[in-house]
Amino acid sequence: MPLLVRVAIMAGVVLAFLVTRGLLRRLEAAASSCDATNGSLTAGVFSQNVQFTGEVAPDEEFEHPAGASLARVLQAAVRDAGWAVDVIDNWRDCGWYLNCRRGEAALQVAFTALESPEPEWMLQISVQESPGFLARSLGRRPSGGNDDVLALARVVHSTLAADSHLSRFRWQWSGFPHDGQSTPEPLPWNDASLHGGPDGADPPRVSAPSSGRDGDAQKPHPR
Repeated sequence: MPLLVRVAIMAGVVLAFLVTRGLLRRLEAAASSCDATNGSLTAGVFSQNVQFTGEVAPDEEFEHPAGASLARVLQAAVRDAGWAVDVIDNWRDCGWYLNCRRGEAALQVAFTALESPEPEWMLQISVQESPGFLARSLGRRPSGGNDDVLALARVVHSTLAADSHLSRFRWQWSGFPHDGQSTPEPLPWNDASLHGGPDGADPPRVSAPSSGRDGDAQKPHPR
């Protein structure tokens, strides 16, 4: 075998070894940040979810969907707390959301009215970007951490609780808030008594619209 070919083969072997070792290190780093509560390879960043009861005043500009006036109140409060907040946006016939940024954290607050005999609302605070396992193994990270989610949840809670028309706040990490499986205010992950919905199920997540505003946006859907 010619010397040049042997050298090329050896160089290929060394390169493959270095690439594989680097990938394994990334996989180990990603695995170390996984959710230790259920052993799954998740991003390790969870959502804060709250269900609450009460009437929300009609909005002067947007009659439908309900809740635009509350979105404006949240927008102002979050901005006063030091977050950069985009304009409020809506999912047609569903609800409202606003994107919030502070430092390197990019989160989203989304809420919608629930179908129930009395006025019920569901609100979720989550990271805008949550890469999957493969993307994380290649170096991508979520656009925020649990501390960021909790900080924003506390701002949202204090704003909602200040409204005398709203009550029965049920907060829960990464789960649909149920009576008996929630807390009256957002708590740190390690302090919360219960995590996740029944059988550890994920909450009905509200997904960001793909593009456009108002009528061009997609409806939220559980996932």
